[in-house]
Amino acid sequence: MQIDWFTYGAQIVNFLILVYLLQRFLYGPLLAAMTTRAERLRADFAEAEAKAAEAETVTAEFRQRQATLEAEKAHILAEAQEEVAQRRRTMLLDAREEVESMQARWYAAVERDRETFLHELRRHVSEQLFDLARSVLQDLAHADLEAAMVATFCEKLGDLDATTRHSVARSLRRSEPVITINTAFHLDEAMRRRVDAAAQQIFAGENIAGPIHIRFRQNPALITGVELVVQERRLAWSVEDHLGLLEKQLNRSLDTALAARDDHAAFFATATTGEQSHA
Repeated sequence: MQIDWFTYGAQIVNFLILVYLLQRFLYGPLLAAMTTRAERLRADFAEAEAKAAEAETVTAEFRQRQATLEAEKAHILAEAQEEVAQRRRTMLLDAREEVESMQARWYAAVERDRETFLHELRRHVSEQLFDLARSVLQDLAHADLEAAMVATFCEKLGDLDATTRHSVARSLRRSEPVITINTAFHLDEAMRRRVDAAAQQIFAGENIAGPIHIRFRQNPALITGVELVVQERRLAWSVEDHLGLLEKQLNRSLDTALAARDDHAAFFATATTGEQSHA
């Protein structure tokens, strides 16, 4: 078989020309387009990564701001709760002080009313007792009321128990032996001698140095009655004493009533405080 070298060479040249043409007009532009596309993709990917990083930054900033807002919200809420609690405590304290003030005013009013009542009762009872005593003594003994009171005082002085007598005698021995006799009415000379004799007799055996001096004074505050005073010691028989006893009994009754009311008020206040604490 004979080879046509011209034809063979022409085919080789045609192949090379084809390769060049393909490289020049097909593969070259295609590779360039692919390279450009790849560069664009890398740029887009880099841009996407940058945007993703920016998005992460924005997200982190948002979360930070959200956390800050939550913290501020919690702080504001805590301050509001503390302010509400403080205002509640202040209002409760004001209310308690107002209740205590009202209670104090009520007690003061009750005390004034009690003093007024006792004063009026004291005056009224003393007048009634004085009138009754005068009437009874005049009806039974036909004697003057003052004389009857002096006689009763002398009898009671003679009936003194030993303890009281010794106590008064010690007071007389400590200083000048002087006895003061107070009466709500004027004593005539006979009444004074009778009182003097009774006093001298009751303390005759108490070893008192020197004679006992008797001083007489008139004291309308006794209402009716006779009173013996030696320094800090006092012996009396008078309507004043009976009224004083009556006053003490009334005071105890009123104090008991007030104490019962205090207990009720304290129980109510405790119950109210407990309800407010639960609220």
